[in-house]
Amino acid sequence: FLFMVIGGIIITSIIGIFHYRRLPQAYKLILYQVLLALTCELLAKYLIIKHSSRYNNLWIFNIYLLGEFWLNGLAGRILINNKTIKKVVLFLLVALTILWSINIYMEGMVSFANWCFKAASILQIAIYFVVLFDAALFKSQSIFVQPTFWLSISVLLFFGCDLPYFGLRNYLIGHKLNGIEHKLHTINTILSLIRYPLIAISFVLCSYSDNKRGVLKINGNVCK
Repeated sequence: FLFMVIGGIIITSIIGIFHYRRLPQAYKLILYQVLLALTCELLAKYLIIKHSSRYNNLWIFNIYLLGEFWLNGLAGRILINNKTIKKVVLFLLVALTILWSINIYMEGMVSFANWCFKAASILQIAIYFVVLFDAALFKSQSIFVQPTFWLSISVLLFFGCDLPYFGLRNYLIGHKLNGIEHKLHTINTILSLIRYPLIAISFVLCSYSDNKRGVLKINGNVCK
């Protein structure tokens, strides 16, 4: 599954780079997040192979966590029209960075910043719910040709299911419910497989982008 996830990230990265010049700013930020994910996954795998399967590579994912919620958050902020919500998003990203710093200070880089991850997941779900309703739904054009729809679904689907898993993970392991934990982990991995192809679809649709806010023009009609 892991190699399939990495393969999906590589393909999405290639598609994003190929369409880079025509990507609006928000989608360029998403591409940077995809490239960061690919770098961290490859580095983590390399270090495990080089050292041993017991090597603690959680510090890599703590760094990735910080980069992910900033890149996704700023991309979502660009796609939101409401100025007040834009300010709130920026404030929450700063607050989340402070929480990340506290989490790292208290637990160390070799322990995953679990509380920060939960808060970051909730924030990203909230942001892309707004994006979905603000820029994708209730438009005259089909949602299936709107890049914001596919991008929003990729975030909502992944973090919407990832959040319960990480919320229950420590409880399941602590109560020796490893069978259930393993099944949920498998579901989480499958969601990673789905997440990046959805992002790739949004990149392809952005080839028709007409301006810097992710507006899509098809058959002479414009929609977000």
